[in-house]
Amino acid sequence: MQIEAFQQDMTDHLAAFRERALATGAPAEQIGRWAGLARPAVILAPTADGPEAGWFGDERRPAPGADGTYSAIRERRPEEMHLIATVDLAKVAASATDLPLPADGHLLFFASTEIGDENTAGSVDYLPAGTGLGDRARDYDDYDNYELLYDRGIGTHEDLEAGLRKIDPLRPVPVVTLPDHEPTYSRPLFTDPLAERFEDAGRLRRAWHDTRWTHGWPGAHLQLGGWASAYGEEFGDPVRYAAATAKFDGAEGAPDGDSWVLLAQWIGFLDHASMFWTIPAADLEELRFDRARVILHWRP
Repeated sequence: MQIEAFQQDMTDHLAAFRERALATGAPAEQIGRWAGLARPAVILAPTADGPEAGWFGDERRPAPGADGTYSAIRERRPEEMHLIATVDLAKVAASATDLPLPADGHLLFFASTEIGDENTAGSVDYLPAGTGLGDRARDYDDYDNYELLYDRGIGTHEDLEAGLRKIDPLRPVPVVTLPDHEPTYSRPLFTDPLAERFEDAGRLRRAWHDTRWTHGWPGAHLQLGGWASAYGEEFGDPVRYAAATAKFDGAEGAPDGDSWVLLAQWIGFLDHASMFWTIPAADLEELRFDRARVILHWRP
């Protein structure tokens, strides 16, 4: 999508939000301030029209390369960590998100989708440009499989991989995002600053939720940057949730929630589940991913 077309689409999208919010009875002043929270993001989905910029699954996993970079990454990942998605950053416009992403190279998003594993359920790695990409998928029948929550119920890593490979290559489209997460159920630990600033935060979140997919649901997709879509999920903003759990778990030097960002969100494949990769913004700028926090939220 050309930048002019995106700007017009953003204007139209926010206009639809304002109209919907006014219909709920939210005050115009609060609606205007909520619209001012808009953040750019990129949706990577097979239904988009852009260049191939990524894929789900391990089918074309990065090969070892001369320095053995990928081998080292895989060796330090527990078996339950599945390579969910790979993103080619050279195919994603740097200005299309609110993230300090490198201009090239690949991001690898790992996850453990085991039932009940809602904290630190994955990891992120960055491979610089020039690391080879292989064609051979990892064998998932060479170790004890774990039971996984995916698609229609319980399966194995092999089942998960088969489902991911059925999804066509991911293509980028820039989008605008606003908050639609609901307040967390655990106020003493996880604060909700938007509820303190907006008396009608609930109506505004709902209005955005109702207008978020004005162009239609993209199906299974990965979102880079922006606000997470977490309406109806009990932990509130997953970015602040991740930051709070990092401090709660005693992570050394864990920054406060305001300095964390949503790196990616995976939604539309796991039944009743969403996954969020979050990270301190300063760490992302330095390409440090050891403090990345991954949240799996499952709704029974």
